[in-house]
Order: sequence, then structure tokens, then C-alpha cells
Amino acid sequence: MSTVLPDSERRRAKVRALAGVVIDSTRTAPRFLPTPDGTTRPSLRRRVHGEPPRPVRTGSRIGARRALAISALVLQLAALATLFFAPTFAVKTIAIDGANLLSRDAVLQAAGIPSGSLFGVDGDAVRTRLLALPWIRTATVRTELPATVAITITEWTPVLRFDRNGSDKLLANSGAVVDASAAKPTALGAIPLLFDDRTSTAAATPDASLVQLLDATSTQFPAVFGCKVAAFEWRPDGLFAIWTTTGWEAILGHMDGADQMATVPAKLASLGALRGPLDFLHPAFGYVDLENPSAPAVGGKPGL
Repeated sequence: MSTVLPDSERRRAKVRALAGVVIDSTRTAPRFLPTPDGTTRPSLRRRVHGEPPRPVRTGSRIGARRALAISALVLQLAALATLFFAPTFAVKTIAIDGANLLSRDAVLQAAGIPSGSLFGVDGDAVRTRLLALPWIRTATVRTELPATVAITITEWTPVLRFDRNGSDKLLANSGAVVDASAAKPTALGAIPLLFDDRTSTAAATPDASLVQLLDATSTQFPAVFGCKVAAFEWRPDGLFAIWTTTGWEAILGHMDGADQMATVPAKLASLGALRGPLDFLHPAFGYVDLENPSAPAVGGKPGL
């Protein structure tokens, strides 16, 4: 027969049991210990928290992931190859804008666009090749899906068509030179001619300063004399002449250097002073010799 303890005795027994457990358990060292100087220092207590252990990857899992990544890469490369060689994206149209002087064939030859996929066209390389043609000032190249290459250029403006020893070239104020055979035939009619029939050795093309001088002369000629410049000519003896569209010529003398070119404005001013006595539009003369601008000589019959 068991003895029933009073409530007070049972509470005391429970307290003694809990106290025994606390006393008998292993004590955890404090994280910090006091020092004689009144500060604290870390104890040797080990921290029980930290990063959880990382799972160890097995070789089979790593190999499976690598195989999956390689398969995806192969599929992407195959898709790109299909696009690159697809007939839909083969270059079919080359659009050219801004070619007022140069023929389409001349621009295409300079551009050198390869046949094949549109994705294989290097726009920067095509632009570099176009700018190597002296007559092209600026160029832009762009591709347009599915099969078009669009080229836009700006050209130098030709001011003279130069003929020397059978060589037919176009000249710009900038000094740019291009073979006239590369130009559209319809673009050549309004450009003044410069014939060089000298037998002596001369430069392959005139100096840019002379080109600029002759351009200014042909531009101002109609307003001053009422007719246009048809051609400039270096004769075999070295004399330089201006032929007009009404059939007379102005002989300026030798034009072989900067000093001689500097005399041209004064000679043209002397020619302009004859506009009253001479009818430049319906001439009865063939030439005006201005080698001595203070005493011009008039003679001959009109006819180019």
C-alpha cells in the first residue's frame, strides 16, 4: 500500500530532483571571462553554430549536368548554322543611294560584297573598301533582313574632265581623281574639259590649286562674259587657253607654276574691259591674246 504525500512534500521532491539534474549536468563555459584589469577576454568555448555542411556532389550528377550543357550548346550551334546557310537569308538585293556620278557597277566593284548569307556581310569592311575609291567622300553600309544590303554614299563634285595622252579623268576641288570610265555617261556632259596637249613632261594631273582656280573661272565666266567655258586647253607649245561655248578663245599665256597662275585674275579683268568693244555672245573674232594684259590682241575667226 503506497503512501500519498501531501502537495507540499511533492513540490519539494520535484524541486530537489530538478536541482540534482542541474548540478549533475556538464556546465557550458561562458563566452567571455573577466580579467584582473576589469576587461573581458574570449573563453575557449567552441561555437556550436555555423554554416551547414555542404552536400557532396557525386561524379554521376556532375557528368549528367555537363552532358546536358554540351547538348544545349550543340543545339544552339546547329540552329545558328541553319540560319547562316538558309537560302532565305542569302543576299539577293544590293540597294545603292547617292551615286550621282559613279555607275552602279563601279560602286559594286569597290564594295566587293561577297555572295552568300546576309550574316556573312561585314559592313565595316565594305565601308572601308568604298572609301578607298577617291571619289567617295562618305559611305554607310547596313543589312536589312531577310536578304538586302543597303549602301549610301556621298561623292565629291567633279569640276573638270582632264584629258592627257588618252587618259580621261575627273577632277574635284579637293584633289580627288577618278577614271571617267567609272562615271555614268549622262553625268559627264556638263563638266568643263581640260585638254593637256603639251609634249613636254608634265604632272599626271594638275595641282589642286590650279583645279580650284579653273573651277572659279568657269563658275564666274557666264556672269561676266555672257557665255560659258567649253574647255581649257594646254597647247603643245605650252600656252594656256580658255575656249568658250560661242566659239572664241582667250589665250592666257604659259601656266606652269604658281607665279604664272597668280596673273590669271588680272588677265581676266583685262578681258572683261573689252566687253563693250567686243561682242562675246556673237563674236566676229576667234581669239583674244592676253599674254600682255595691258595690250590684248584680237584676231582670227570664231570656231571651236
